[in-house]
Amino acid sequence: MQKTDRLKNEIGLLKRKLRVGDPTAENNLAVIYRKLGNRKRAFFWWKRAVETWGDGDSLLEIGYCYQYGIGVRRSKKNASQAYWKVIQSTNCTEYGCEEAKYHLAISLLDTGENSVIKRTIIKLLEEAATDGDFPQAFALLEQLKKRTPRQLCRCRRSLLRSLGGQSQCRLHAPRIKRRIHRHK
Repeated sequence: MQKTDRLKNEIGLLKRKLRVGDPTAENNLAVIYRKLGNRKRAFFWWKRAVETWGDGDSLLEIGYCYQYGIGVRRSKKNASQAYWKVIQSTNCTEYGCEEAKYHLAISLLDTGENSVIKRTIIKLLEEAATDGDFPQAFALLEQLKKRTPRQLCRCRRSLLRSLGGQSQCRLHAPRIKRRIHRHK
């Protein structure tokens, strides 16, 4: 059985689980639609998971989709609102909350800086980098403190480029290796 067929079968199973009230079914449906390349449908299911269960991790996905226009029209305002809600949510993993803080900091950097915004950005990055498992947050925090030129990582941790991760990241984009031919 091919991967696509297997994923489509999984959709049927998850929809049956959804009918009996499985709280993870909507989020899992969104992930499968993302894997199939149907980002609009993925966004629909993440939104539904938030509306039905208040799922903070699905809200993080919605924020990322709004920030980079994945399956929905780009909206920095909606992205920022989603990230703030994730941070305040009690129904989100620690990992998701850290990622929301990081992407909110990136979003604030994109809108411009003043002293108040910069303090907020630094606070968000410090909180995201506290336990040491988010190197992108730590690296950006160091760049801001040292006032060095910024290299922003816009990746999703552990998410393949073809699925919306690393979609905007110049740091982790595959580099084209050029062969140098020397003529004698």
